Amino acid sequence: MKYILERMDEKIRRNDYVGYLKTSHEMHEVFLRKCGNERVFKLHRILKNNILATHIFAFSYPEHIADSIVEHRRIVEALQKKIPNRPKSSLNFTSHPVFKAQKNF
Repeated sequence: MKYILERMDEKIRRNDYVGYLKTSHEMHEVFLRKCGNERVFKLHRILKNNILATHIFAFSYPEHIADSIVEHRRIVEALQKKIPNRPKSSLNFTSHPVFKAQKNF
């Protein structure tokens, strides 16, 4: 996952926002696959296009891209440290960039 995070950073540096979205989605798939819940993984794959469309809308606000990369870093750091509690921001759905964009709509 750390490698994917590095690729996400590279996409941001190159202003490749579509690439960023695809890489972010890849990270979610890796995370879901490693969790071992095949049902959730399959559901995520079925909803892929809807999720990507929602993210494209959310990331039309540049500050949400910065929020997203911070969220992904927190998750990777928590997993590396094997912290049993989820990152604080993941407990608050309203902090997710997609939710913020919908509030602005």
